[in-house]
Amino acid sequence: MKLSILSTTLLSFISAQQDTCRKTNYQKLMGAIYSPQQGTFTYGNNSLNERSLPQNIRVLGPDDIFNTEYRPERINIFYKKCDHTGAYIVKDITCKSKID
Repeated sequence: MKLSILSTTLLSFISAQQDTCRKTNYQKLMGAIYSPQQGTFTYGNNSLNERSLPQNIRVLGPDDIFNTEYRPERINIFYKKCDHTGAYIVKDITCKSKID
């Protein structure tokens, strides 16, 4: 029982350490359709304009050039072009500067 509590506490601590940029606040954008021309994310019946995001968020596509300097408070939203539809889809939201 004590081991179970300890492992749960440890996992919670590790998860908190990995979310230094508070990316969990933006998980709703995973799988969203992104329009680079308009700067909007569409998910479900909702849309969000990129300009309304905090300044510590970068939206990056497959051909974008960007600085890989690690800043623990920065959120990186990566999108890719879907082969089937041609739409741009949010594929990763991370505190790191690259997709694993």
